[in-house]
Amino acid sequence: MALDPAAKVAKQLDTIETTLEQCANQFPVDAPIGQWKNTLKNLRLMNTMNKNAPGSDCKTRLKKLQSQTKALSDEIMRSLDPDDTQIES
Repeated sequence: MALDPAAKVAKQLDTIETTLEQCANQFPVDAPIGQWKNTLKNLRLMNTMNKNAPGSDCKTRLKKLQSQTKALSDEIMRSLDPDDTQIES
């Protein structure tokens, strides 16, 4: 059974959180880890609010949330491997 889009975003956010925890010592010294954690927290909140919100804007907000989640993930992965300019998803 396929996950609904909000559940997929939640799973991606879980993966990002795991990456931040497990790879903490692999990030460059100047990596904005605090900022990433704050963004992660905000994305989780937005995902929860969007799941519980009525109305037709949910789909639009979900697309934006998916895009922001991917951007955060990409930024973190680039920081882990700065020599690799293109990360496979």
